Amino acid sequence: MKRASISLSVVAGLLAACQSGPTVGEWVSTTYDAPWQVQATDQIAATESENTIVIDLTQTDQTIEGFGTCFNELGWTSLSLLDQQTRDGIFQELFAPGVGANFTICRMSPGSNDFATDYYSFNDTEGDFEMKNFSIEHDYATIIPFIKSALAVKPDLKIWASPWCPPIWMKVNKHYASSSTKALMRHYEAMMKERKQARQAGEESFFARMVDNGLDEDKQTPEGTDAFIQEEAYYKAYA
Repeated sequence: MKRASISLSVVAGLLAACQSGPTVGEWVSTTYDAPWQVQATDQIAATESENTIVIDLTQTDQTIEGFGTCFNELGWTSLSLLDQQTRDGIFQELFAPGVGANFTICRMSPGSNDFATDYYSFNDTEGDFEMKNFSIEHDYATIIPFIKSALAVKPDLKIWASPWCPPIWMKVNKHYASSSTKALMRHYEAMMKERKQARQAGEESFFARMVDNGLDEDKQTPEGTDAFIQEEAYYKAYA
């Protein structure tokens, strides 16, 4: 969501520069030690060359379904830390027509994704091709109240489901991840030592907090390969 708004601001700044002379914009940087720092950009000088961006409002080439965000567990757990009035205000800014972002179409992930509280799927029972144990029970704690809160503000909100990962019993490596973090973990201690030394020297530094995802390195599936078990029974069950 933030990336989209920044991109639109940059485009607006470039168009303004071409038409009305120098302009100054802002961008935001976040590091481990200095979160959400507003930075000023250099001035963008106008030029004599022709504009390279042309917006012709009389020519319609495609229709946009809408703009939106994704319903994730960590989004809801973060919103839940706020008082009700503040949380209601955020939903108004996101979904209420004519107020703020006016989101009209959003994604949800059936099962866990990068922003889930833990790994899970709607059926973790291995070999259950008939989906007898299919259940959305997990989502009643986070995703469902998240979506319902949005629908309370925007009843005609469109939602499309796009899975992040199938149940692990449908994958060749039996794990939600494709890449192991163990190699990164081996370097973590050295990075933290460097960070400590940089702090002592008065230099700024940033290292992500590394977490072991539990996948052994010999179970990794290289990018470009399919980790899904390529058999008809698995296709049907997943569908």
